[in-house]
Amino acid sequence: MKIYGRHSVRWLCKHETGAATVEMALVLPVFLLLVLGIMEFGRAYWTLNSMQIAIDEAGRYAMINVAAPDSQIISVAQSNLYGLNPNDFTVTSQSKTINSINYKVITATYTFSFIAPGVLPFGNITLTRQTTVPLVP
Repeated sequence: MKIYGRHSVRWLCKHETGAATVEMALVLPVFLLLVLGIMEFGRAYWTLNSMQIAIDEAGRYAMINVAAPDSQIISVAQSNLYGLNPNDFTVTSQSKTINSINYKVITATYTFSFIAPGVLPFGNITLTRQTTVPLVP
């Protein structure tokens, strides 16, 4: 069937074959990008939450064992990074005195990299969590 001139517009309006394919081709990439973004930021939030749990456990350990050295507190924090590689994290523990009260400041830092860096326009993100606990003998 040959279609020429003004009849081609009428023919296109009557025949909708392939419309679903064109709609899917337009919507699917946006939908997949949205799903991938939700998964990646969910992973980042899960990592951030795991870091917070680990340093909170180290803080509890420091409050119970007031004389524990910083290396032991760091070890406790790293052992509580469940499902993550502790060697990828930087954990620090420092003593601090405010108004004659001793505190331990425990900080965890991690450089989060996306699984699909070419798809999402974000580089590496540095995640940091910190907790401060009093050391009362």
